[in-house]
Amino acid sequence: MTSPSPLCVVHLTKRYHQRSGPDIEAVSDVSFEVAPGECFGMLGPNGSANASNPASSLPTK
Repeated sequence: MTSPSPLCVVHLTKRYHQRSGPDIEAVSDVSFEVAPGECFGMLGPNGSANASNPASSLPTK
């Protein structure tokens, strides 16, 4: 018997709105799943930690 994934993100997109000019799309159509007991981390294109994806996938109050 397999347990459900503790984190499953499907088609995540994050845009930042600017007062002038076009919106900036920081994350485009990202999907991933973290299995139980799996260690998971994300790095940006320059090797730095990427905070936009996990922050966008968490519930907000």
